[in-house]
Amino acid sequence: DARQLLDDASAALQQNRDLLQIALDQMEQGITVFDKDLRLACWNRQFRHLLGLPEDVVQVGIPMSDIVEQLHKRGVIRSLTAIRKPWRMDLPSTGKVLEIQVNAMPDGGIVATYTDITAAVEADLMRQKAAEVLEQRVADRTAELTRVNQQLARAQAEAEEANLGKTRFLAAAGHDILQPLNAARLYSTALAEKLGQSEA
Repeated sequence: DARQLLDDASAALQQNRDLLQIALDQMEQGITVFDKDLRLACWNRQFRHLLGLPEDVVQVGIPMSDIVEQLHKRGVIRSLTAIRKPWRMDLPSTGKVLEIQVNAMPDGGIVATYTDITAAVEADLMRQKAAEVLEQRVADRTAELTRVNQQLARAQAEAEEANLGKTRFLAAAGHDILQPLNAARLYSTALAEKLGQSEA
């Protein structure tokens, strides 16, 4: 009975472990669990796929330093000190960008998740480029409007100067025209007076 009970418990435990592994393998995020000695205890398929690690590197009990060494050879990460919460990892070989979130476990181990954020990073870069293009357009339009405003100010100043010149010309012409008329009026007045005196 005790043996049967132990076999049933082992089978249930194995079934639960298999079910957990199936669930982990269905996730889009990569997951790793390292024990307190930083040895790999558990992972899912997506972890290997995202980081492009060979099967022989990803095995139970392998030290985290061996995984880091594999990533270092590809220029991805240099040391464990790069791990902080959360941080980005660029994978030059695939062009992917991963966000890594590391959480401590009560026994001293760590759980890490690896999320592919490549699409979000590319969208952010496109937004930045669009903003830069828009800023450049605004700067160009502002410069063009400033130039046009300066041209309008010059044209207005020239028009005002021309208007002032016209006013001066008309004043001088009016003076020149009125002067002979005034002289003629004075002459005719003097002549009229002279004629009036000779008749008397």
